[in-house]
Formats: sequence, structure tokens, C-alpha cells
Amino acid sequence: ALCALLYFIFFRTDEVRGTVQSVTWQLTIPIEIFGPVEYQDWEDQIPADGSILDCEDKYHHTEDQPTDNSVEVCGTPYTVDSGSGFAEVIQDCEYEVYESFCEYTVEEWHVVDTVVSSGAGFNPQWPVPDLDANQRLGDSPEEEYVIVFSTEDGSKRFVTSNFDLFKQAEIGTTWTLEVNQIDGVVSIER
Repeated sequence: ALCALLYFIFFRTDEVRGTVQSVTWQLTIPIEIFGPVEYQDWEDQIPADGSILDCEDKYHHTEDQPTDNSVEVCGTPYTVDSGSGFAEVIQDCEYEVYESFCEYTVEEWHVVDTVVSSGAGFNPQWPVPDLDANQRLGDSPEEEYVIVFSTEDGSKRFVTSNFDLFKQAEIGTTWTLEVNQIDGVVSIER
């Protein structure tokens, strides 16, 4: 029943006619710097160029037989009829294996900041950051275009990263909007 309700709320849509009222945009570029980045992992998984900061033994897995760096863990004893009229006391044991889990650093490019430009209209401009000598532009710029429609049910927003679709949404043009049950616009078509 819950799945049917979720399907109804998120996947069932209605078509609504809407006229483009306004458009806005926001463009974001990450700025990266080369330097130490901190991670955690099992000691045998640390890359060769990693510098270990600190390690501690942590539970890693369970074995049936004792191994190096293992601790025996036994369950509650219980009795089993041996078939000879006597009961045999049994206790199941397994071995928790502990291994070194470490904090370490690796020198790599990583995001230290982002630059954003935003505005209205159909002429989005990417930000032009002033980079230091040890910085570069990141590989994952983000585009967000917002189209606001006027409908019989009030104003509706559609957000996309598709610039080609965005530039088709001229002010005053009429579109068909697919609107879900929580009033979110999931797609638009001219």
C-alpha cells in the first residue's frame, strides 16, 4: 500500500498549460588546489603514495579458526543428546579478526572553493575567477536554469541543466507541463 501511495505521489502526473513568465540562471565552477587530502581505510588498502597519520585495531571480519590478531568469541553453552543417554555440553566459538584501520593523507587536487554567477534573461555568463598560481578550475562545472510559468493553478518553476531547452523558453510562449502530485514540474514540452 505504501508503494502504491509513493507511486501515486511521485510518478502520477497531470498535464497543465503554462506561459513562460520569467527565466533565471546560475553557473558554478569549483576551484581546486593541490595538497594533502585526509582519508580513512584499512592499512592494506592505503595507496603507496599515502602518508599514514594514525592507526588503530578495529574489527574486520570473522573466521572459523584462530588467526593472527584474532579474539575468540564463544556463545552460550548448550547440551546435545549424544544418543548414549548422556548429554554433551557444546559451546560454539568463532574468531573476530582485528586489523589496522588508519587515517592517512594523499597529495591530490581537491575543491577548496566555488565561484558563482547568476542572473536573469537568456545571456548566462560563466564566472571568471582570479586564480592563485597553485589553483585550477575544477572538472565539474554546474549549470542551473530556472523557467517560471504562469498557469491556471498559479506560478510553477521548472529547473534544468539543459541550456538548449532553457533558451527555447522565450517569455510569453506556451508550454505543456507535466506536474506531479506534490506540485513539482517534472518535464516541459513546447
